[in-house]
Amino acid sequence: MSSSPIAQAIKDICEEKGIAYESVLETLEAALAAAYRKDFGEPNQNVKAKFDPETGSITAFDEKEVVTDEFVAEALKEIEERRAQREIETQLRAEGKFTPPAIPLVPPAPPMNPDGTPVVEAPKYNPKLHLALTEAKVHKPDAVVGDVITIPLAVPGAFGRMAAQTAKQVVTQRLREAERDTIYNQWKGREGELLIGIVQRKEGRVVLVDLGQRATGTLREEEQI
Repeated sequence: MSSSPIAQAIKDICEEKGIAYESVLETLEAALAAAYRKDFGEPNQNVKAKFDPETGSITAFDEKEVVTDEFVAEALKEIEERRAQREIETQLRAEGKFTPPAIPLVPPAPPMNPDGTPVVEAPKYNPKLHLALTEAKVHKPDAVVGDVITIPLAVPGAFGRMAAQTAKQVVTQRLREAERDTIYNQWKGREGELLIGIVQRKEGRVVLVDLGQRATGTLREEEQI
């Protein structure tokens, strides 16, 4: 089965520049997710995107980890208590009665286990990353705690034009990064080696020298003959 023009173009560029196809695709999908999140996403959505180079289609989804209802309820209770406390402090400040808590001169030591290892803090609730089990079952009836579920998101028609521009920018950026990495890897082990180059120009007291292989060297004043 022949590749689509999009997939073939990406493959050709990857082969020419020495970039992994999967790396470009992953970077492209991350950029598409960021673009979707910026223009169409909601604050508590953990937006991910998938791009099919063969068809040019894009799918977006909200990725969540399933947690217990109790975990979410307790977290929401703490959030509400902190909100109420802030309101009380704001009122006391307005009345000139608020006294800020004293800040210890020496920060407290982190909690330690009996064996001397640091205590690992329990994960904190994040509505962007977590979904209560009851709500998760609405989207996936057989969901269990610990599952990672994906909730499909609508992809507006306007996103197609934006995605095309994003794809172009991402591929261009990846090409620049790959070229820089390639040049660096070609030269990083040649420190101290005597080379012949062609002087290109002088910028202030620095001389720029063409070393070939798409590399330009610099000669500071103290290194010049």
